[in-house]
Amino acid sequence: MTIGGQTTNFIPADRFADYLVNMRSAIEAGEFDLEIAGALHGSANVGGTAEVAIPAAREGSPDDVRQAQQDAALAREGRNPDGSLAAVVRDGS
Repeated sequence: MTIGGQTTNFIPADRFADYLVNMRSAIEAGEFDLEIAGALHGSANVGGTAEVAIPAAREGSPDDVRQAQQDAALAREGRNPDGSLAAVVRDGS
């Protein structure tokens, strides 16, 4: 599979979680449809390419960056930083 014109990609560990978010967005937008269809039908020579942005390095220590990524992932799942379910606030109607 070709991503960003390359068949082999190196993603720094501190940016990998953000890269996966971008990859998922690209997949959901259909940017890998040709590659996926080719793989499902046994084609080893699919000509499509897709661009997935490699995010810029984040500021802070690797531990701070990792914690921010984990907190963001939990928030997307509707969870608090401790993993518990986030409260649902209703307006009373």
